[in-house]
Amino acid sequence: MYETSHIGTCNFPSPRLNFGPRWTASNAEEDFARSFAVDYDSRYAAIHPGSSKMCRVLAHEVPVNGFGIADLVTVSWNTGAANPLNLPAAWNELHAQPTVRAFEVKLSDWRRGLMQAHRYNYFADTAILVLPTAKLPTVLNLDTFKNIRVGLWGYDETTGKIIKIYTPRPKRPVRPNHREKAIERVLAVINQAPSSS
Repeated sequence: MYETSHIGTCNFPSPRLNFGPRWTASNAEEDFARSFAVDYDSRYAAIHPGSSKMCRVLAHEVPVNGFGIADLVTVSWNTGAANPLNLPAAWNELHAQPTVRAFEVKLSDWRRGLMQAHRYNYFADTAILVLPTAKLPTVLNLDTFKNIRVGLWGYDETTGKIIKIYTPRPKRPVRPNHREKAIERVLAVINQAPSSS
């Protein structure tokens, strides 16, 4: 069983390569997303109090065909379950009871982020949009987030503080078969690079 978590990055042909050097370089939003992942991972128990699913793996830039590229996907499972990383996905479903959370991270355009995060409900148990804490007041209608089951969190990169405005309870995704593909993709990333961040 994992006592610590692991953060990996999916290696796939990024669509940004089609737009030239300006878009292929690391950017502020990508750096913000990576910083969020590290702080989310380090504060995981405090963010999810009472959860028995403390074992987890995280992966950046996870593509799921037809539903976009999530900035961060976490797969967490019951701490009493054996290490599922070398076992088939069917085992994960039956014994580890994993929860899949997909995050979209935006620096400013919350409407675009909301639309992107909503697509993650097709493969994730929970979809969450993360904005800089200073941008939270610009979100005009929290009811929209609730109606389409997309969480809204704020993140302060300088302090590492994460604020949960709204978090939907995990629910089986619209396309469970894509959930299994997302789990397999995250676990494959972790198997390739057991401890990168």
